[in-house]
Amino acid sequence: MAKALAPRLADELSVRMRASAGEPAATARLLTLDELVAQLPSGKRPQTWKRWLYERTRRGEVPGCVKLGGMLFFEREPALAWLRAGAASTR
Repeated sequence: MAKALAPRLADELSVRMRASAGEPAATARLLTLDELVAQLPSGKRPQTWKRWLYERTRRGEVPGCVKLGGMLFFEREPALAWLRAGAASTR
């Protein structure tokens, strides 16, 4: 049964991938916590920045924060704009 389904699934996937090749994937707009940390200055350890971001998300300060399955993701444009606006400055 698997041998019969595999070619059909492969054909269906290739059709869908070609159809959506022009559009960005929905997840392409999301940054992982590590990707957002990589945008921050390297003067502090990544673990320090992660704690800093977790605290800001708990306070609701980070725009575009999405929690999926216990993991944090960030909408690319709002989060990067927030960082560019000076959110990364230490207090």
